[in-house]
Formats: sequence, C-alpha cells, structure tokens
Amino acid sequence: MQQIKLKMKNNGFMSTATSISQFLLAPDNFTVIEIKNKNISDADAVKLGKALEQNKGVAQICLNNNQITDNGVVAICQGLKDNKSISLLSFNKNQIGDKGAIAICQGLKGNKSIKIVSFSNNQIGNEGAIAIGQLLKVNKSISILYIYGNRIGDKGAIAICQGLKDNKSINDFSFSKNQIGEEGAIAIGQYLKNNKSIRNISINNNQIGDKGAAVIGQCLKNNKSICNIFLGNNEIGDKGAIAVAQGLEGNQSIVFLCLGNNEIGDRGAVAVAQGLEGNKSIELISLDNNLIGEVGAIAIGQWIKGNKSICNISLDNNQIGDKGAVAIGQGLKGNKSIKIVSFSKNQIGEEGAIAIGQCLKDNKSICNISLDNNQIGDKGVIAICQGLESNKSIMRFSFCNNQIGDKGAIAIGRWIKGNKSIHDISLDNNLVGDKGVIGIVQGLEGNKSIELISLDNNLIEDEGAIAIGQWIKDNKSICDISLNGNQIGDKGAVTIGQGLKGNKSCYLRLSKNKITEKGAVTIGCMFNGSQFIDQLLFANHKIGDEYIRSMVKYSYLTKIT
Repeated sequence: MQQIKLKMKNNGFMSTATSISQFLLAPDNFTVIEIKNKNISDADAVKLGKALEQNKGVAQICLNNNQITDNGVVAICQGLKDNKSISLLSFNKNQIGDKGAIAICQGLKGNKSIKIVSFSNNQIGNEGAIAIGQLLKVNKSISILYIYGNRIGDKGAIAICQGLKDNKSINDFSFSKNQIGEEGAIAIGQYLKNNKSIRNISINNNQIGDKGAAVIGQCLKNNKSICNIFLGNNEIGDKGAIAVAQGLEGNQSIVFLCLGNNEIGDRGAVAVAQGLEGNKSIELISLDNNLIGEVGAIAIGQWIKGNKSICNISLDNNQIGDKGAVAIGQGLKGNKSIKIVSFSKNQIGEEGAIAIGQCLKDNKSICNISLDNNQIGDKGVIAICQGLESNKSIMRFSFCNNQIGDKGAIAIGRWIKGNKSIHDISLDNNLVGDKGVIGIVQGLEGNKSIELISLDNNLIEDEGAIAIGQWIKDNKSICDISLNGNQIGDKGAVTIGQGLKGNKSCYLRLSKNKITEKGAVTIGCMFNGSQFIDQLLFANHKIGDEYIRSMVKYSYLTKIT
C-alpha cells in the first residue's frame, strides 16, 4: 500500500493518504508532499504531475528513494511550471539521468522561491551537470544544492563551477562521489578562491589526488567564509595534506576538517598540526585511516595541548601505538574543550591505555571515548577507569575487542557506580564472563541514564544473565540490550524476559546463545497482551516454526528473527 505524507494548508495537520488517487481528489489542499521508499513509479509520477498543475501553493516536494526515471521527472516538472511557492525539491535515490536533470533545471530557471535542490544518488552525467551550471547562472535563490553520488566527472564539475562564478546565494554544496579528478578539483578551487558565500563544501569519495588538494589548499588562503570542508577518500598523500595545511595557516573560519581515508602519513599529520597552530575556530577533525604513526600522533598531541576550541578528534584505524597514545594523552591532560575522542584500531596496548588513564585524571570535559579494536586488556581498562573516577560527564564508553576480562569489567562497574551520566556501554568481542557482568550490573544499580548495553560475543552464561534480568526490573531507562553470541540458556533468558516486563520499549538481542524451544515459548508467553518490546532477536537457535508461531500468538512483537 502506498503511503503519502501530506501537510495541510489550513491547520498544519500531517495526514496520510493511502494512494495517489486519494491525493488527487483534493491536491490543492496540501503544502508539503512526501512520497518515498519505492512507493511510486513513473506512471504515478505522471498522475502527480497533473495534480500539481492544479496546486500552485505546494512548498515542499520530497520524492526520495522511489523508481522515478527521466519521464516521471519531466511530468512532475511540467506540473510545477507555474508554481511560485516551491522552496524544496528532492529526488534523491531514483533513476534520474541527464534528461531528468535538464527538465528540473529548465523548470526552475525563472523560479525565485526555490531554496533547496537535491538529486543525489542518481545517474546524472556531464549533460545534466551542464544544465545545472546554466541554471545557477540565472537563479539567485538556491542556497543548498546536493548532487553527490552521480557521475558528473571533471567536465561536469567545471560546468557547474562556471555557473557558480557570479552566484552569491549558494552556501552549501556537495560534489561527493562524482568521479571528479584533478581537473574538476582545480575548477572547484578556482571557484572557491573568490567566493565569499559558501560555508560547506564536500568533495569526499573522488580522485582529486595531491594536485587537486593543492589547489583546494591554495583557495583556503584567500577564502575566509568556508566553515566545513570534506576531502575524505580522495587519494591524497603527504604532499596534498601539506598543501591543505599551508592553506589553513592563518585561517580562522574552518570548523570541521575531514581528511579521512587518504594516505597522508606522518608528514601530512605533522603538517596539519602545524597548519592549525593558533587556530581558534576548529572544532572537529577527522584523520581516520591515514597511515599515521607515532611521529604524527606526537605532533597532534602537542597541538591539542595548546588548542582551546577542538571538541571532536578521530584517528581511527591508524598506527599510533603506545607512544602515540601517550603523546595524545598528554595533550588531552590540560585540554578543557575536547568532548569526543576516538582512537579505535591503533595498536594501542596496556602502556598506552595506562598513559591515557593518567592524563584523564585532570580532564573533566570528555563525554565520549572509543578505543575499540586495540589490545588494552584488563590493566589498561583499569587504568582508564581510575583516571575517569572524577569525570562525571562520560556518556558513551566503547572498548570493544580489547581482550578485556572479568577484572576489567569489574573495574568498569566500580567506575560507573559514581557516574550518573552514562548512556551507552559497548564491550563486544571481549572475554567478559558472569563475574564481570555482575560487577557492571552492581555499578549500574540506581542508574537512571543508561540506554544501551552491548556485550555481544563474550563468555556470559545464565548467572550473568540472571543478574542482568534482576537489575532490569527496577530500571526504566534501558532501551537496547544486546547479548548475542554468548552462552546464555533458558534460565538466564527467561529471567531477562521477566525483568523486561515493566519496560515499555526495549530491543532485546539474544541470537547465538543456548536457548531452547522451551525457553523461547516461556519468554513469548510473558509478552501476552503486552506491547513493551519492539524487537526480539533469536537467530541461530534450535527453535522450530511451531514455537515461533506460539511466541507471535502470545505477543505484539513487531519483529522476531
């Protein structure tokens, strides 16, 4: 059944029409039309276009993730030809090519109300990009334009930039994932050099390389309006990173810099840290997956130490090791602005974790810490917990795949006992058994903020599950419990089910445990007449169809797998 989200003109009431034909009965009553998720095809788009000929007041149309091709777009644009109120038009994730893009651009040429245009993840090439460029030459109202996930290439990027040359209204533009190379990047750089209106520019997932990055870096020397720049996954090496860093010297407008998934290495990381010295605007920096080692981490640590604006730093999937972790930890020691740190998959062991823990004793600002996929072990996590004892602001704690056992989990429980702000705890793929789980649960007694606990693929048996079930009875905040891949049997699973009876909305995940048909049916019967659980996952158990049917019979579960 088709579902159409509509907003009425008269009272702002959001209603749902069950078919295109129902909407067509009174198309002039609606200001917002949202039809998405494969609900309409070209035939429906043609009907919609005809209905729109009668509606001159529709302000927003969102037709994302459907099956609309060029023919459907042409029909809709024909319906909007005389519309003077449209402010948002979105055709993301359809099957629109150059012909459809040309039709949209021709329809919007004389429109003065349109603010946001988005046709990302389609099949638009050079010709469609040329039409977009021509539209931007004459249209002065569009402020946000998204065309990521197409195939405009260098020629398309050049055509769009030529159209943007005298445009003063665009402030947010995405060229990401468009097969753009050096030539396209040069055109973008030249455009940005003299533009004073653009705030956000995204060129992720292209192939601009070092030469393209150098041009972008050059433009940053002159452009003082850009706040957020995304250059991730672009084959940029140390030379390109050095050029970008030189552009950042003296720049006080950059807030978010993304250079993730490149190959900048230590030289590039050192250059970025030096380029950002004295910068008082930067808040977020992403250097994930960049071959950065100890030398680069030391430079970043020294920069963090003197920076007062940085809030979020991500260095996932590099090779900073213990020495790099020590240097960054020292940088964090006196920093009062940092809130989110992520150093997952960085070959950090006990030594690095101990250093981070010692430095965290003086840090009261961090609220989200992630050290997944390292080798910190029990000693490392104990040191970090000791360092965090005076921290009352931590909300998310993720130490998955770190060889943490019961001793480390008990230390986490002790730390949590004094922390009332924690929302998420993730300890997947460790060696936590029943004793460790009991320690965590004891720490969570009386906690009213916890929302997610994930302990997938550990060594938890019934005793630990029973402790969780008894704790849940008195907890009203938990909304997601994941215990996949443990050794929980019927007794433990049933106790968790009993504990959840008073919870109104929780996801329970128990796949790959030792639950039998008897345990599954017992849990199912507990849900009789209740709507308290949204999703119950029982995959990979020896539970037959008959028992699954009985569980459905006794419950209001929306999903059982």
